[in-house]
Amino acid sequence: MLLATDAKNRRVQIWDVKTKMHLGEFGHGIFGGEIVDIAVAPDGMVLVTDQLLNLAYAFAPPSAGAKTEKGKSGAYDYQFKGTRFGERGFDKLGGIAIDSRGRIYGVDAHLNEIRRYTPDGAADPQWKFEKGRAGGDTYLHGCEGIAIDESTGQLFVASEKDAIIQVFDWETGAYKGKHIGAKINATGKFEGTRIFSGSVEGLAIANNHLFAVDESVGHIQVFDLAQANVFNTDLVGYKRGQLGGYRGFFGHSPQVDFEDKTNKALQQQVKDGAVIPGQANPPGYFCSPDSIASYTDKAAGETYIAIADQCNYRLAVYRWSDINRALGTMIVAQAPTPVPSVKEAAIKSTKATHKKGKKKP
Repeated sequence: MLLATDAKNRRVQIWDVKTKMHLGEFGHGIFGGEIVDIAVAPDGMVLVTDQLLNLAYAFAPPSAGAKTEKGKSGAYDYQFKGTRFGERGFDKLGGIAIDSRGRIYGVDAHLNEIRRYTPDGAADPQWKFEKGRAGGDTYLHGCEGIAIDESTGQLFVASEKDAIIQVFDWETGAYKGKHIGAKINATGKFEGTRIFSGSVEGLAIANNHLFAVDESVGHIQVFDLAQANVFNTDLVGYKRGQLGGYRGFFGHSPQVDFEDKTNKALQQQVKDGAVIPGQANPPGYFCSPDSIASYTDKAAGETYIAIADQCNYRLAVYRWSDINRALGTMIVAQAPTPVPSVKEAAIKSTKATHKKGKKKP
């Protein structure tokens, strides 16, 4: 199942990735502010963050054979179990992640820090997040996207204002002196030919690769974490070593930019229903993509990558086998060029439907 927060409609939608069927939804009458991110614990508990009220809503999965009050199947009827973290001093709680041990990671975009809690919601005494540099500056500047690579003990966090991904120790929170997206000079400033065109949004890890959403240009950047040169270099450095740690990207900028509020004619057409987001842009032409999630179906041996295509009001789902095959034909010098075969894969596997506002698959 694919769970996606639908901020404007104040709900969480449930989809079947394989059949593309809408299975259900939950959260009506519960959410009070602006819901953002979503994470699922090993026991099935769902946490949904609210960046206005700075708390998380907890929902328990339905039990086997559950029925609704009307006697219908309650297989997707998640039950509200209260809120968490409302008194923990968050200033903008957005990103959230849960590891295999059930520990919860909350990302605060204004405080530029990551907090960790035990499965019961208590502050984890083992977590000593290294927030600041020796000179007083913070490592993160506006953050939300987070991904955990337990196999290597690395925690990846998107520093949006820097257009960089920073790396911390998964167990302790210590800064590992590694980043993705640019070079760094002797004074600690990022430089070189950047990978990301602007804000780095959602992050996900699958098949030993890191997927990062490059929002402003509609690209999903792909990095091979098994390669030694994936860290601390810019695009020129990747070119010099050929493929190395950077595989390239998939996705295109939108043909119709619904984010452009200065285009009054377009905004009126949308309001009148003459232009429908999600139909104006072909699959793979992202309009302000934000979050990304991955899931591996062990029985079938396939990994699915889901992207919240925000302004197109839809979720885009790709197969890793299609992405890997397309990127395997590229060299890094061609990275700025769209990949037609990936667009074709998107047409085969994408279901157009989504919601308005900050959202997270």
